[in-house]
Amino acid sequence: MISSRERPVFYGENGGSDNLMSSRLVEAALSGEAGLLILSGLLESEGEAPRRAAKKTAAQSFISAIQSLAGAIDARDPYTTGHSRRVTRYAMMLGSRLSMPAKQLEYLEYMAILHDVGKVGIPDAILHKSAALTEDEFFLMRQHVQIGAAMIEETKPLLPLLPGILYHHERYDGRGLFGKKEEDIPLEARVIAVADAYDAMTSDRPYRQALSAQDAAYELWRNRGTQFDPALVRLFLETLGEFSLRLGTA
Repeated sequence: MISSRERPVFYGENGGSDNLMSSRLVEAALSGEAGLLILSGLLESEGEAPRRAAKKTAAQSFISAIQSLAGAIDARDPYTTGHSRRVTRYAMMLGSRLSMPAKQLEYLEYMAILHDVGKVGIPDAILHKSAALTEDEFFLMRQHVQIGAAMIEETKPLLPLLPGILYHHERYDGRGLFGKKEEDIPLEARVIAVADAYDAMTSDRPYRQALSAQDAAYELWRNRGTQFDPALVRLFLETLGEFSLRLGTA
């Protein structure tokens, strides 16, 4: 459950058609029967073939729903189109290298897809700003993790997704929003943090051009042990093939 400290203090204004569309998709994806089926673990139960087939169809519908939701959120800003999909790909790549159990890897996928779901509560003026955010605006933007967690908390079967959504912006050195550090930060959140940062750095933003893959890899390496889990950074870069290109083995 979310503590009082972790609850959002700002939800923004849901004005505009994009916000309304996202809100409706949130409701559909997070409260639908498909979501309840897959995340309640019903797919693992034994039963007749038709029942299993129905549950598989429900699972596929749920995945499609949350992918549509992530796409709608990304579409609110042309500079983040495809962001959730790419973060999910990087996170799953890293999770697989970590030999995560199948169920944990499945939850990681949903966490990564929905890691920015709370941005439905952030005003367009901040999301679309063409310059770097002010300190106050950055504070409001950071609220998206709490907004997303509060949304997820409304549907009990989705509670396993909370760690990745709420804590993916925590810092490994403990200087993040909630002060969690090192192994106290859930593994899935640490994985998403690396994947999220890499995609953000290698994507264009209104106020800067995308970094090259090598430059983004260097930034991850430079911030290992402070912002990011150093072991995960090394494994991620080795997997990408960027580690040997610029960083060496130091």
